[in-house]
Amino acid sequence: MKKSFLAIAALILSMGLTACGGESIPDISSKPQQDSSSIQDVSSNDAPSSQSINSSSQAPSSSSEVTSSSSQESSSIHVHVYGNLVEEVLPSWSYDGKKAHYRCAECGQYFDVNKSPVSEDSLKLPRAGENIAVSVNGSQKGVFANTSKDDYSATWEYKNLIVVVGDIITITKPGDSTYRYSYFGDGNVDQDGKVLTAGTVDLNLSANANGFHLQVSGYKYPGLVVKVNDNEYPLTKVSYYEDNKETYIYGYHYFNVGDKMTVVDNVNNITYDFEDLENDTKWNTFDFHKGTNNEIVFDYQARFGVEFDRGGDKLISLTKTFAPNDGSAFQVNYSSDKAATDLQKMIIGETHELYEELSWYLNHEAVINNLDMKEYVTANGYCGYYATINFTKDEMFNLKNVTKNSVIKGEHLASVYADSLDGLVTVSSDYIKVLKDASITVFYVPFCDTISLYFSSSSGNDDAYVMVGGDFIPVEINNNIIEYKNFHADQYDTISFTDGNYKCIEFTLASGYDATVFFATTSSGTTVLMFFKAGTFSVSLDLSTHVLTATIVELDGATQTSAPKYLSGKGGLYKTLNDNPNNSEEVYATGVNVTGTSSDTFYIAFYDENYNSIEDLTVDASSSIYGTVMIGKMFYFNQDGTFNVYIHKTSHVMRLVKTA
Repeated sequence: MKKSFLAIAALILSMGLTACGGESIPDISSKPQQDSSSIQDVSSNDAPSSQSINSSSQAPSSSSEVTSSSSQESSSIHVHVYGNLVEEVLPSWSYDGKKAHYRCAECGQYFDVNKSPVSEDSLKLPRAGENIAVSVNGSQKGVFANTSKDDYSATWEYKNLIVVVGDIITITKPGDSTYRYSYFGDGNVDQDGKVLTAGTVDLNLSANANGFHLQVSGYKYPGLVVKVNDNEYPLTKVSYYEDNKETYIYGYHYFNVGDKMTVVDNVNNITYDFEDLENDTKWNTFDFHKGTNNEIVFDYQARFGVEFDRGGDKLISLTKTFAPNDGSAFQVNYSSDKAATDLQKMIIGETHELYEELSWYLNHEAVINNLDMKEYVTANGYCGYYATINFTKDEMFNLKNVTKNSVIKGEHLASVYADSLDGLVTVSSDYIKVLKDASITVFYVPFCDTISLYFSSSSGNDDAYVMVGGDFIPVEINNNIIEYKNFHADQYDTISFTDGNYKCIEFTLASGYDATVFFATTSSGTTVLMFFKAGTFSVSLDLSTHVLTATIVELDGATQTSAPKYLSGKGGLYKTLNDNPNNSEEVYATGVNVTGTSSDTFYIAFYDENYNSIEDLTVDASSSIYGTVMIGKMFYFNQDGTFNVYIHKTSHVMRLVKTA
């Protein structure tokens, strides 16, 4: 069962690492730090693309060009590795855009579409101000009338616009209809701005951190919507990472105090309200309350992620987030004289079980307005800070960013996880107050600036525990052996073991295990067993030898059927895979440049059309000389060169052709 939308702390805690001393699983590879402008991010939709172009015409892409040094004192020649053209990103109300450009993967220099050197600042397309015009088919019709504006949102209207089917509506600068802004359209206009009905229409334009949202003539969207006051925001149907569950996500919305929200099914005329909040949201009586008509009424001004009907539950999930809070050291501070508690850092590396799931939440195309968090993660990777603390009743605490010497107040509490959510904490703007004696793991996530609390669910008097999916399951120790039989694990699930005091038990796998199914890793006394394949399993841990025997009861059917659509890897190699004209069963990418393998790991990975990772990757015998597949997900090169990469659509067998 997936956790609530972007409930990062609980996802990480589900690994059981904090209970076992908090050490992270060691990475098999390291995630490269990449400037977001150098990547064609196939999963990002922060600033929606448009067919209109603010900059000059695009030039065809090229893998490299040679530029001689202008210095007469140097005879060196630098080969610029341009890669593919980074497409233009149109500006909106809440973010700047960027002209189409190239960027050298070696030196970082920016180039315009004609491959002339430019500065990064010159590529900027400034966001919109208060004055905004409307154009139809490239011809300006007039200027929107501003009806409200504050630091967080604004609304405009334009009355009596005459259109016909097929007209293209664009939002532009007054006096310059070629300078266009990105927007999300619904009603009698599709996402590309094409008008769907003829007649005289009224335009209602709103803006917040989601960007511009254009509604035409009060038309009802024929589907599920998030309704905030009188505005409708269509929900997008998506499939979860690694399973077949479906859900509806809007992404993030900035709610103001007093905003009223429901989820409405316009097809069946059904409204979902406060009574339909899911359990991981119901604990939060501090940020919103039930309105007179059962609406969700917001009492706190913040950004919330909105999700509905995960796995068919017909429930609403809300998750609070903030802008990233950079720092390298954090503490729990108490309102009393009690000494501060340092938080330990946990890194989620690229080969960690949770990495791609967290990436799905952050990068999925339905999450349309979290550019600040994406930029932070691109630069810093996924990480969190935690400590498990024994609190006494009525203790009050908040956090401190030691690096910036700033307070992270109680109002940043975003998630609470416990067997029962009644009477655990209260929240003021400054502090979190614990209402009973409890052992609590405090988890802080800088990239969304939120605090999560994880309450221990047991007194620790049992013999031992198996940690599965965030739950401590008590087990008995018989003849110095722990047995856990006939349990189901999904692909890339993990389990670990603790004694009755939650101290992690280190183990090794017995000889003869199936390496295609099981993988164990240990660091500083924390051992986790990972399942490469889904199925039913039994395990037996001998405490005298610390040897774990893992057996397969029954494996589930194949989990990977999707055709590869994208290739990604180190150095900004984000490419769309094309059909191989010489083999209809394959897709391929050309010009994959591999450099520096002797000193730095270089890898590639594949994704389907929904940006889910291809996880049963193998390599044909003729290509195995170039590297190795790890965990069925990534191919690691052992030599430099330029390669054409081919992958079979159904079997996911990869072959490489070295071209230089």
